[in-house]
Amino acid sequence: MYEDSGGVPFYVEQLARTGRGGRAITTGARDRASEDGAVPPAVAASLRVELAQLDPAVRRVLEGAAVAGDPFEPELAAAAADVPEGDAVDAVDELLRVEFLRSTDVPRRFRFRHPLVRRAVYEAAPGGWRLGAHERVGCALTERGGALAVRAHHVERSARQGDAEAVTLLRAAGDQAAARAPATAARWYESAVRLLPDAAPNEERVHLVLQGAKALAALGRLGDSHSALEACLALTPDSTELTLETARVERLLGRQQAATTRLERVLSRAGAGTPEAGALTIELATDGFYRVDLTDMQERADGAVAEADALETRRYGRRRMPSGSWPVRGRGTSPRPRRHYPWPSSSSTDSTTRRSRRDRTPW
Repeated sequence: MYEDSGGVPFYVEQLARTGRGGRAITTGARDRASEDGAVPPAVAASLRVELAQLDPAVRRVLEGAAVAGDPFEPELAAAAADVPEGDAVDAVDELLRVEFLRSTDVPRRFRFRHPLVRRAVYEAAPGGWRLGAHERVGCALTERGGALAVRAHHVERSARQGDAEAVTLLRAAGDQAAARAPATAARWYESAVRLLPDAAPNEERVHLVLQGAKALAALGRLGDSHSALEACLALTPDSTELTLETARVERLLGRQQAATTRLERVLSRAGAGTPEAGALTIELATDGFYRVDLTDMQERADGAVAEADALETRRYGRRRMPSGSWPVRGRGTSPRPRRHYPWPSSSSTDSTTRRSRRDRTPW
């Protein structure tokens, strides 16, 4: 709330009354001004009075600056407002004089008086005009080699359905942000799916939904992740990759039996000795670990080894490495020790048996 209000008591009071002290809008972050109605009515009314006193050309540059970002550069505000850069610079001087804008320590960078002021200016601009303004800023950033995340912010808000270049950019932005900012990545993937043409190949849609679901799961939004995966599985029910991720999310949701059933159903349709069968069997072995059924886990793991042997035989006509062996420093092979543990039944509830199981566990 302090960040949004800039510490101005009137703004703090109004934000507190309406419960809208959300995070400030920044370039590259999601612009929620129009979605959340983030400007309290009293603040919007007071700022409308100030806006009405501006020359129309100056106000249009101010609206362009609200689209461009905070802080912003005059050339991007000019692109958004669709005016010559010289006229935009003159308008910035006027806006500095009336204290709508402030200078920053970085040359050619200006910021709004308060984040809430930018929200009010953005909301007051016509919705159709904002679409074109975001598109113009996106083009300007592309010409100057702007950062992928910043370009994605404007493309997300202006691209048309079926725009293949926009889908490619949003997908790349999602891939770039997935590891460090899953919330942002989930949004980029969601927007890319929305912009896909109706006739887009299922493989592309599956990839975007899958990556978006992984980002949602990383955020802890397991229900949303599962719903997205289920919807995509309706299109491609035999997709191994989707099945694996769905089972993992179901396991995190505590639906162990549902995950096991799903994996076994798809495994029954997968051909023996295929990469898909191997991946599904490994996941079933992991499922046994989470169910504390260590006997089943070992059996599944042995089955995965058998699937790998069958796959190797199919590819090369023979196993390139003797079963149960592995290379040692490049000098042939040495026997691989295989230890078998007489795991107690996972259904046993006897405390002595459980203690014995822990004592025998090799890790």
